[in-house]
Formats: sequence, structure tokens, C-alpha cells
Amino acid sequence: MTISILLVDDHVIFREGVRAFLEATTDFHIAGEAGDGAQALVMAGRLRPDVMVLDYMMPTLSGLEVLCRLQQQLPGPEVVILSLHNDEFYVDNAITNGASGYVLKEDVVAHLALAITAAAAGQFYFSPILRERIILSKPGNPAKRLECFDALTRRIPDARVNDIGKIGIPDNILLKPGPLTPDEWQIMKEHTSVGSKILGRSKSAYLKMDAEIAFNHHERWDGSGYPGGKQGEAIPMASRLMNICDIYDAL
Repeated sequence: MTISILLVDDHVIFREGVRAFLEATTDFHIAGEAGDGAQALVMAGRLRPDVMVLDYMMPTLSGLEVLCRLQQQLPGPEVVILSLHNDEFYVDNAITNGASGYVLKEDVVAHLALAITAAAAGQFYFSPILRERIILSKPGNPAKRLECFDALTRRIPDARVNDIGKIGIPDNILLKPGPLTPDEWQIMKEHTSVGSKILGRSKSAYLKMDAEIAFNHHERWDGSGYPGGKQGEAIPMASRLMNICDIYDAL
């Protein structure tokens, strides 16, 4: 299915570059472009795109103001925010007001297409640097935060503590029925770091050990694992034991 997109950014050269990048993907159709927020609202009502890729900071109406008005006047298009800002204030406001994705402009090539595909499927997608913040911080809308945590049981019913970081992996990668692309595999491997950071914030000695397991449970004795390529006894004992459990579990 082709996803129709309304591309909104006040910087013409940047917008043209994003358009050229997205048009190289056969799954996308650029239904229209807008250079400011007011124009974006008019075009959204006329074109009814599946996804609006929306710059956060624009003249006339900001991306956030457009997002708020869409929720009130024209529910329907999913919105992926494009932004230079990675601080919590901007991200939280976008989530609170209904954004399905938030991609930093530095991540356009690696993550914008994935974010658009996820949003069109009713899923959430955020730049990797933002995912842990979304899970662990306190967004303005508690329901959004609860949905992130609920994803662990809803999306990974057989998950164990060592895989808790998978709640930071987008659905379109985590649940993909076919093989992952190299870029998707790199994102999937991030679950070790995300899980370790989540568990490592606890004062419990047991959860701190779980954090160590979460970070190292994909390391392999011969050094072929990830994320650090550790070998032999450099891999913590608890993680080595978890590897053995994983092997028996898979039999």
C-alpha cells in the first residue's frame, strides 16, 4: 500500500532534499508540500494525507500549533515531527498533543522512512536517542507513558527481564515477519543498551545484576556477539549463565 505524505517545512532546500529522499522509496507518494503551518492546515483538509511530516519550528503557525489544531479540526492524518530539538520539553509536547513520531533532522536518512511507515500503521517511532527518554521520563500525557510500558507485555508476551529493552524498539522492526535489513538490525541491537539503562537506575542489587545481564546477554564466548564483542571470561558470569539458559530454552 502506498502511503500519501504531506511534507511541511519552511526551509525550501531542506524540504526538497527530504522529498527527493522519500520519492526514492516506492511505498511513498508525496501528495503535497507546504512552507508554513497555516498552509499545511489548508492542504491537510484538501489532500487528506495518511501521514504529515511536520517541521516543529515554522513561521505563522509552529508545528506544535498545527498538531493541536489537527486534533481538534481534522483528526485522521498521523503526524511525524521533524526537529532540530532533542530536549524533553519539545518531545513531551509533541507526544502529549498526538504525534506518532519524532525524528531529529540529523536522523532523516536513517529513520524518517521507518517513522512514516510506523505512523501509517498506527505505531510510534522516535529517533534512537529519544527512545529511552520517552520510556523513562514523565510525558505530559500519562496514557502515552503507560502505553510504552504496556508494550512489554502486549508486544513481547514471553519477554524476560533481560529483554526489557525491547520496549524501546519500534513495532515495525520488533514484529517484522521477514528478515531485518542491516539498518533495522542495528536498531534491534540497541535493546541491550536500553534495557541496561532502565534496570541500572534501580538501587536494588538484584536489578543492577539484571542490568548487567541485559547489556551482555548477546555477547558470545568467541567474541562474535554484541554490543561490545566481548570474549571468554570478559563476559560477566551472570550473562554467560543466561546464554546457556537461552540455548536450552530454544531447544
